[in-house]
Amino acid sequence: MTTTAISSSMVNELKLAAIDAWMRGQSPKFLGQFFIKDGSYCQIGGGVSILVDRPTSGESGGGSGTQSQTTSIPGYTNTQVSEVDYSAQFDAVRATVDSLLDPWLKLPDPSEISKLVEHCRTVTSRLSRNAWSDGGGNHRGAGVAIDSCLREIEVDSGDFKGLTAREFRLKFLYYIPSVIENHLSLTLTRGGAMYGQQLLWEAVRRDVVALVKKSTEAMNVIAGSGADGLEHTFEAMGMVLDGVKLFVPGGVGKAIDLGKLGLTAAKNALPEKATLSAEDYESAIEQLSSALQTLSDHVSAEESLAQKAVQNHAEVTQSPDTREGYDIDSPVLPADSIVGIDAEKLSGLANTTLPALALELNEIADLNQKCSSPDAVFRHFSIGLGSYGPSDALWQANTYIHSLIEEVAGDVLDGSVQLGLVLSDFAETEADIIHRLNDYLAGIDEVTSDRPSGSPLDSYPVVPTRPPLLPEAPISTPASPFFDFSKMMSGPASEDEQS
Repeated sequence: MTTTAISSSMVNELKLAAIDAWMRGQSPKFLGQFFIKDGSYCQIGGGVSILVDRPTSGESGGGSGTQSQTTSIPGYTNTQVSEVDYSAQFDAVRATVDSLLDPWLKLPDPSEISKLVEHCRTVTSRLSRNAWSDGGGNHRGAGVAIDSCLREIEVDSGDFKGLTAREFRLKFLYYIPSVIENHLSLTLTRGGAMYGQQLLWEAVRRDVVALVKKSTEAMNVIAGSGADGLEHTFEAMGMVLDGVKLFVPGGVGKAIDLGKLGLTAAKNALPEKATLSAEDYESAIEQLSSALQTLSDHVSAEESLAQKAVQNHAEVTQSPDTREGYDIDSPVLPADSIVGIDAEKLSGLANTTLPALALELNEIADLNQKCSSPDAVFRHFSIGLGSYGPSDALWQANTYIHSLIEEVAGDVLDGSVQLGLVLSDFAETEADIIHRLNDYLAGIDEVTSDRPSGSPLDSYPVVPTRPPLLPEAPISTPASPFFDFSKMMSGPASEDEQS
C-alpha cells in the first residue's frame, strides 16, 4: 500500500524555483540577467525592457509578457512594444520536474509494513522459550504453550525405561526443542528482513523529502537567493542489517549467523552523499536526477540483501549437514524392549501434551502466511528491484517456514499416536503376564495343599509372601526345590542389563 511521500506543495515549490532558475539562464549577457520584481521577471538594458509574468505557484500560470525596445537619436525617440510568451517553456520545466518526482510521490507506507512485522514477532514469540524485547523496546513474553509442553515432556518421560525408551527420548522427545529452536532462527531472519523493509522505507521517505527541499534551495541559489554548497547524506543504507540485528536483540537474536546470511560483507560502492549545488538550471536538474537514481540504487542494494538473507538461510536448512536439525524422524517404538514405565504420566504425554504441542505448532505455522504481502512494498516499477521489490523471496520464506513447522507438528502428533500404541501394547503384555503368574501360583497352592503330613516340603521355613509385581515386595524363598521362583519373580532385566 502506497501513501503520499512528497506533498503537492513541496512539488510546486520546486517547480517555481526551477522556473526561476531557468529564467535566470535565458538572459543575453549584454542585457544582464532576469531579476524578480513585483511578481514579474524583469530584464532591462541596452534600450530593451522585458517584463514576464511570474507564476503565482509552480502548478500553473505565468509566462506572458512584453518586450519594449526604444531607439533614440537626437530629436527622435521610437519605442516598439511586442508580446513575448514563455508559457510553453514554463510547462516544459514543470514536466521535467514531474518526470523526476512522479515515481516518488507515493511510496510504501512503513506503518502498513509494521503490521506485518508484528505478525512476524508474534510467530517468534510463540516459538521462543525466552522473553525478549523488540527493536522498538517493547517487552515480549515467551511462548507459554511451547515452553509448558516441552517442560512436561522432560518431566513426564523420566520414568520411561529401557532401550526403546532411551531412543524415544534422545531421538524424538528431547530432539523437539532443538528443532523448534532452529525454526525460531528462520523466523528471526525473515522477521529481520521484514523489519529492514520497514526501516528502509522510513529512511527513503526522509531521503526523498530532503532531496526535494535541497534541490529547491539549489534552484533558488541559481535564481539569485538562498545558501550555496548544499549536500545530502543518504539514510537508506544498512537498513536490512539493522533490521535483522534489531528485530530480536539480545539473547534470542544470537541464533542468527550474519556471516552465513551474507550480511557481513563490505559496504556497497554506491555514493553515500549527493551534492545539489549547480550554476544553472540544467545542471541542477541533472544533479537531482542523479541523486534520485542513487537513492533507487540504494533501495535495490537493500532489497537484494533482504532476498539474499532469507534465501541463504533456507539453503542452510537444506544442506545435508544441517537438514536433520530442521526435521524429526517418526519414532519406532517396539514394546518388547521397555522395562520400566509410568503409565499415567506417559498417557498424559500421548493423549494431552504432545497433541497440544502439535496444535500450537500448527497454529504458528499458519500465522506465517500473514508475515508479508506484495502490496506492502508496492511502488513505481523504476524504484529499487521493481514494483514489488523482494516480496516474492519473502513470501517464499513464509511458505517454507510454514511447511517446516507444519511437518514437525505432524511428526509430533505421529509420535503421540506411536506412544499411545506402545502403551496399549505394554498394558496388554503386562496384564497377560500377571494373569499367567496368578494361574501358576494358584496351581502351586493346589499341589501343596494335598501333600501328606511330614512332607519334606514342610522342612522349609514359612516366609510371608506379597502379591506379585508390587515393587516393594521382597523376593520369597522358593516353596519347592524343583522351581526357581526367584528368577520368575525378580521381574524383567534392568535398563542397563538390556542395553
